[in-house]
Amino acid sequence: MEGAPFDVLVIGAGPAGLAAAMFTARRGLRTCVLSKDIGGQAALTDTIENYPGIASVSGRSLVETMRGQATRDGADWQFGEAISIVSDASLHLVRTAEGTTIAARTIILAFGLTPNDLDCLGEAPLRGRGLYYSAVADAPMQDGKTVAVVGGGNAAVTAALELAPRAARVYCIHRREEFRAEQVLLDRLLALPNVVCCRSTVVAEVRGDDRVRELVLAPATDGASRVLAVDSVFVQIGYSAKTNWLDGVVARNARREVMIDRDCQTNAPGIFAAGDITDISYKQAVISAGEGVKAALQAFKYLQTQAGRPAVMFDWEVKTV
Repeated sequence: MEGAPFDVLVIGAGPAGLAAAMFTARRGLRTCVLSKDIGGQAALTDTIENYPGIASVSGRSLVETMRGQATRDGADWQFGEAISIVSDASLHLVRTAEGTTIAARTIILAFGLTPNDLDCLGEAPLRGRGLYYSAVADAPMQDGKTVAVVGGGNAAVTAALELAPRAARVYCIHRREEFRAEQVLLDRLLALPNVVCCRSTVVAEVRGDDRVRELVLAPATDGASRVLAVDSVFVQIGYSAKTNWLDGVVARNARREVMIDRDCQTNAPGIFAAGDITDISYKQAVISAGEGVKAALQAFKYLQTQAGRPAVMFDWEVKTV
């Protein structure tokens, strides 16, 4: 653990987490966002047409704008996966799969579905060091590099299409013979001269020192392995709901969703939750963003109360006529 505790640690960077980070930062709270990627499922949506005030926008553009707003207002970022929370009366310690520990006075659980891991040798120590789970955040750093995209659905093919104009070469690695992406996307991908498809192939190991250097590829059935030199790897193999690490931390329902009240408070003091991971009835980007704002304001109110200061949340009052 390094540095002073954050006022707020937002776990997750989808619409709920990004909105929460913006609003806590704007309230002057020292805010950190911890996530494996930027945007979550929203980043994979080609077109969003039901976000009030915006006629049409790509999911990637929307979440990048939200990230820019949170950064502008002072939020910090750390890429990784939370795996445990230990709390006392005034502080929460969050341990990550990457071996770091982050201290915060409040936590906002705002992760929705979590990017799936490769579950292979060498993956964990190289996360963020050439091994990424979001092409939105990390494509701009791939100019002239040799990159690999793992996966065969729309997310993987869309990531490869975004990377191809920048990278020298893009390897598309899929464990099946046939890709599952929409044909129009696949046709665009296969027409690119710097794209190489590795079908019926799995990643057996990620190798590197301070960053990714090689992949060990194995046939999905039988055959010899081979080594592929790459600069970066983008894992695009789907998402899962992962809340088991919250056992004993916050209450959840039978569907493993985090239970909250109308102000986004969990049953654990100082821990709030927002978005798809909670037990709210409707799962939409605009609803998640609103819930993130609610959680942020409630975290601010909590911290003000803990410090013995008035938590002024609005500038109107009810008058009896």
